[in-house]
Formats: sequence, structure tokens, C-alpha cells
Amino acid sequence: MTDQNDWYRAIVLARLIAANDLRVSNEILDISDALKIAAKNGELTEAKAIEIADKLIEKSLELSKSSGDLNYTVTKLVGAV
Repeated sequence: MTDQNDWYRAIVLARLIAANDLRVSNEILDISDALKIAAKNGELTEAKAIEIADKLIEKSLELSKSSGDLNYTVTKLVGAV
């Protein structure tokens, strides 16, 4: 029964991480859209570009860590099956 509980917890965790990955990916798209709009409207100053780049780096690192967590969880899940 413990193996089934481990399997279920791994599935729930994998789903949670995947949902978080989707949220972060959508935030990256929003930031990228803001960059394109600012450039198109001629509002892309050096300070604005740095601000947007910092946000993109932050979200990319967040997504990278979360993806690593998902990879670990899936590996554990495969071991539990």
C-alpha cells in the first residue's frame, strides 16, 4: 500500500509542478509581449530593456528550477511504478 501512496503523491506533485511551469511560461510570454509592444511604440529605453531583461531572466530561472523538480519527480514516479 505504501508504494501506491508514493505513486499517488508523485503524480500529484508532478501535476502541481507542471501547472506551475505553465503559469511561469505564460508569464514569460506576457513579458515578451510587453517587450515587443514597447519596441513597436518606440518606448524601449535602455532602462526599460534592462527591467524587462531582468524579469525574463528571473522567470527563466524559476522555470528551469521547476522543470528540474518535475524531472526528479517523474524519475521517482518511474521508480515507484
